[in-house]
Amino acid sequence: MAQDISTILAEIKTATSDILNKDLSKVRGFSKRQLKAIATQALLIKEGVIAGQIKPDLQKFFEESLKDMVTNFVNTLKGITAVILEKLWNAIVGVLWKVVGFAV
Repeated sequence: MAQDISTILAEIKTATSDILNKDLSKVRGFSKRQLKAIATQALLIKEGVIAGQIKPDLQKFFEESLKDMVTNFVNTLKGITAVILEKLWNAIVGVLWKVVGFAV
């Protein structure tokens, strides 16, 4: 065999590592910002309730808004994860297609 398995594995590792290093770094930054905003919102609600500035009916509204923030954050992460997985699949298939001689 002109090309051995270790060479193919190295190419796959390089291709996937590049994607993961770049994309996961972006996800970490996004997650950190979003979680900080969510935590800040939770504390503001707590402080407003304790101070009596937020009444029970308004508290329910803010709690629902906080749940929506968390739901949107998680849904965004799911979408980002799907994109990363698609990039990884494309990278692996690209390497394998070159090995077998298919056009990429």
